[in-house]
Amino acid sequence: MGFRRDPAILDLNVREAVNVLARQYECEWRMGRPSGLVPAQDDPPVRDITTAEMAACLKRIRKSIDRWSKEGGPRGYLNFVRQYIV
Repeated sequence: MGFRRDPAILDLNVREAVNVLARQYECEWRMGRPSGLVPAQDDPPVRDITTAEMAACLKRIRKSIDRWSKEGGPRGYLNFVRQYIV
């Protein structure tokens, strides 16, 4: 069951999941693994990104969650990203 069918899933749940991921990547970066690469999953091939780049992306997602939650309520971010998720 996804967020579309479960109204109990809120932006704060998404933010917490992103926080967990961000802490993991920040820890990897601080442990001296800035060149550790995260494999890309796209077709066609794209370059891999570093753990530092992934941490920066996750921070940007957190800012987006905060913005859309403030603007659209407890599911504002989920409603925003709905259009981009199949």
